[in-house]
Amino acid sequence: TVFRPGYGEVEVRLYGVDAPEFDQAFGRAAKKHLAAILSHREVDVETLDRDKHDRSVAILRQNGLNVNEMVVRDGFAWVYKHYCTKRICHDWLRLETAARQKKIGLWQEAGPVPPWEFRHMK
Repeated sequence: TVFRPGYGEVEVRLYGVDAPEFDQAFGRAAKKHLAAILSHREVDVETLDRDKHDRSVAILRQNGLNVNEMVVRDGFAWVYKHYCTKRICHDWLRLETAARQKKIGLWQEAGPVPPWEFRHMK
């Protein structure tokens, strides 16, 4: 949820990335990490689509930095290859690979389960 002047609080889904579910390993850490990035800061929202829950699917920028990219780079989300179709997704995949190799964030765990698989198992 982000605050947009003139709109109030709006639910936003980060385009092209999927973070662990709250009840999944690193789910709470991922949420805390994103909250630290966004906390009390102005965020630009570039809406690309709407999801089935009518949330904005967007790229967020905070001080010019791409938040979607940051959560992948910092090891708190996967690139959601099925839905990430823009040219920038290739760069994000390289960042995901680097995070995995450095074993940062969720990549500290041996064989982390992608959230789309975790949701399917429930």
